[in-house]
Amino acid sequence: MIQHSAMPTGRTTKPSVVSVFVNNQPVMLYPGRYEMTTFFSLASIPHNHEVQQLMSGKLRAISGPGPISLVGDEVFVTRRDWHKA
Repeated sequence: MIQHSAMPTGRTTKPSVVSVFVNNQPVMLYPGRYEMTTFFSLASIPHNHEVQQLMSGKLRAISGPGPISLVGDEVFVTRRDWHKA
């Protein structure tokens, strides 16, 4: 399990941490909005990987540089993006 103390964008007080799952591994973060580069770093996702989020039973690509909102129990899957290699 990965746990970080970095605060999301716009937060000044520390809320309870929540779990998100990256490739079936729990990552403990504070709920809130994160820039994608920050999320990649905190979740130990290589920057040459693409990220998809499980939403309504389907994997959906996360596009753009962010931000991404986390409330807890989000599920992400990564894979190497051969276009960025």
